[in-house]
Parts: sequence; structure tokens; C-alpha cells
Amino acid sequence: MICYLPAFIAAIIWSYSILVYRDLSIKTNALVINIWRLIYSVIFLTLLSILFSSGLEDPTGLYFAAISGFFTLGIGDSLYFYSCVYAGASVATPIIYTYIILIQLTATLYGERLTLSKFLASILAFLGIYLLARKKGDEGKDRIKGIILSLIAMVMWVIGQTAIKPAVISTDVINVTLFRALAGVFTLIVIMRILGVKWVIEDKSVHVRTSFFGILDIGIGALLYIFSISLIGLSLTVILTSLMPLFTQILAVATKREKVSYIEFISAILILLAIAISIYY
Repeated sequence: MICYLPAFIAAIIWSYSILVYRDLSIKTNALVINIWRLIYSVIFLTLLSILFSSGLEDPTGLYFAAISGFFTLGIGDSLYFYSCVYAGASVATPIIYTYIILIQLTATLYGERLTLSKFLASILAFLGIYLLARKKGDEGKDRIKGIILSLIAMVMWVIGQTAIKPAVISTDVINVTLFRALAGVFTLIVIMRILGVKWVIEDKSVHVRTSFFGILDIGIGALLYIFSISLIGLSLTVILTSLMPLFTQILAVATKREKVSYIEFISAILILLAIAISIYY
């Protein structure tokens, strides 16, 4: 049972971190929060690499790590933060985690069969997203915008997460995590330069929280996630971390950051059920 702990701990870390990032992204630009959390995590991971890494006997995995960082941490997570601002973390998180189902469906391009269970999972996911997208008074426009950003972020996650598996085959976990974060930083530098977004965080308390949760989220959470993939495989790791949306729903209510309606809770359950069916059957 102990081999399942890394993925489970990562899910808990991420479920709370995204609520914090949502709060910080309201006060400061989401791109600024994202780049600084990655910079702090790079510093932390560089120290870990120096102290504990086994070296780079085969650097091939670093290319896949960079691809993963570009799509997942640089683009996908930035869109995720924005979607949390517009729609709320309790809405954005379940939508993005349907990436697990999308991976199941796109696997048919490589000769895998599209079974009845996968088709049923897709229907359940659609119903969950439909309920989340229902207009609520004056927040309807922002909610729809957040959902659209969540869906785009989900596609970025599919590409980025797929690249992790070949990365850990040839390169140690610490360096894969480090180079993912580095790729995310360079991606954001380019994006922020194009958009004219400054890196400045004027509020010191925001800087402190960003540094702490950046290290916790990427330096520890992502490291545990990638270690779990190398330890028990991608499929089982994804199953365990797919508990994150439900954790986020619970924490959003417990910390009074968001008011989660019964419809949103049912939506999360539908999406989680879709994830379970698509993987278990």
C-alpha cells in the first residue's frame, strides 16, 4: 500500500494549491503567479538535483520533459489559473480532469478499441460539463469563458502528461521534474514578453505564498506524481490523482473560498464516475 502514497499525497497537495492560486490570481496576473511559482520550484529542484540526482547518463528523457513543461506547466496551468478566476476552482478542476477520458478516446488512433464503457464515460463527462456550464445570473458570461479556458487547458494537459512516460524511462525523476519546470519558465518568459506582462509582484505576502506553494506544488507534488509514474505506472497514478477534483470541491466549501451548489457537486461526481468507468472497465 505504501507505493500508492506518492500519488495520493500529490492529489491532496494539488487540491489545496489550486485554491490558493485562484486567490492569488485574482490579486495578481495569473501569468505572474505561474512564472514565480515555477522559478521558486526550479531553485528548490536544482538543490535536490545537486544533492540527490544520479546524473544524466541518458539525457533523452529531458526532451520529453521539456515538451511536458511547455504544454502542461507553461500553457495549460496558466489557462487553468485563469479558468479558476472566471469559473471557480470547483468548476475548472473537474472539467480539466476529463483529460483522462480524452486520453482513453485518442488511444484508438494507435489501434486500441473504443469500448462501450469508454463511450458511456464520454456521455457522463459531457453531462457533467453541461451542468457546470449552466448560466447562473450575472456570472454566466465569466463562467462560460472559464469553462472554455478549462477545456483548452485540458488539451494541453493531454499532450504534456503523455510526454512524461517516455521521459522517466531514460532519465531520473528529479531531473525530469526540474527540466519540466525550466521549460515552463522559458515558455512563460516568451508569452509574457509578447503580451507585455511585467513580472512584478508588489505585495510581499503574495510573493511569500507563491514561493511556498510553488515549492509544495511543483517541487514536491509534481515530483511525487512523476515518481509514482515510474513506480506503479501511468494508469494507476492517474486513477489515484483523479481524486483531486473531489478534494477541491470539499476544500472549496471547507475553507469558504467558494459556494458550491448541489448541481456543481453532482457534476463533479458524474465526471469522476466517467473517469472511473473509462479506466476500470
